[in-house]
Amino acid sequence: MKLRQLILTLGGSTVITSGSNWVITDIFNFDNIMESKPYLKTNNLLGILKNSATGLFKTVYNALRGRSIEAGLEEFLSQYHNTGYKGFKVRIVIPMGNCKCKNP
Repeated sequence: MKLRQLILTLGGSTVITSGSNWVITDIFNFDNIMESKPYLKTNNLLGILKNSATGLFKTVYNALRGRSIEAGLEEFLSQYHNTGYKGFKVRIVIPMGNCKCKNP
C-alpha cells in the first residue's frame, strides 16, 4: 500500500496504546474526496442523483474492465455528505503481539 493511500485511509484518526494493543479511532466519512473534487458538492436533488449515477457508472465500468473500483465507489458514496451525513465512529483494536516497540 502506498503511503498516500494509508494517510487518506486513516485521515484524522488517532492512535493510542492501551494495554498490549494499539487503538485507532476515527470518523469514517468522505470529506477528503469532497475537498479534492469540489464538483461533487451540490445542494440539490438532481445534482446528487447525477453525481451518484456518474460514480456508479464509473464503478461498474472499471469493474468490467478489471480495474480498481474504489474511485467510482468513493464518488458514489460521497453523495451522502450532500444529504447531511456526518460519518460514523470507527474503533479498531490491533494487538501488538511480539512487537518490540513502545509507541505506535
